[in-house]
Amino acid sequence: MIELGEQVRKAMFPMILVFIVIVALLGISFYYLYSAYQAYTSGLLNDALYYALLSVGGIGITTYITYLIRKRTLSKKPEPRIVTSIECKKCEFKNLRKFEKGDYVFKTIDTCQKCNEPMIITGIYAETQERE
Repeated sequence: MIELGEQVRKAMFPMILVFIVIVALLGISFYYLYSAYQAYTSGLLNDALYYALLSVGGIGITTYITYLIRKRTLSKKPEPRIVTSIECKKCEFKNLRKFEKGDYVFKTIDTCQKCNEPMIITGIYAETQERE
């Protein structure tokens, strides 16, 4: 089995990689911004424009990537709770319980608490959670 620490490391690896890419791209973008300033003060206007466009493009891309990552982490939905509906056909006693692996509709399980007849699964569904 995988340890919890290893799971966390595996989950964090993509975020660390994206963070490194963002920092590298920002560094290159600021280097080009400095080069644009150097070229402008030297009178090389075409080079200054070229460097400035590269710099603005890099900063724009990093801003957009950061926006997407932030939006993705803020909009994570909680996992729905899966519920199994169990019903007795004789006395119509109904019960809800947490879904278990192997459950399927019309599967005969347990005995009824009231009449000791077999109960069957009549439905499996996800409970909807209201937003705050």
